[in-house]
Amino acid sequence: HCSIDGNHFTTAKDDYKIEDIAPTCEEKGKQMQILSISAEKSPDGKAHSKSTKIADVGEPLGHEYSHFFGFRWTGDATSGYRKAEAIFACDRDM
Repeated sequence: HCSIDGNHFTTAKDDYKIEDIAPTCEEKGKQMQILSISAEKSPDGKAHSKSTKIADVGEPLGHEYSHFFGFRWTGDATSGYRKAEAIFACDRDM
């Protein structure tokens, strides 16, 4: 407990940076403000950080499917195969 009063604070030099996160197939990109302080600089000896979104950057890219992996069948040999689904992977995930 602080011997002066309950409103006794101190400050420490933190690190500040802006980071752009690229859009994905389904989400907009974003610009983030990141504040952090290392354990070595922190009065309590622990690292701390906080990220805040500043702005959206760009629109979602959408999927691009050109990698065909085959078919997946429903059913089995006893009751019969009833339906097939074509399986594609998004190029952006490759």
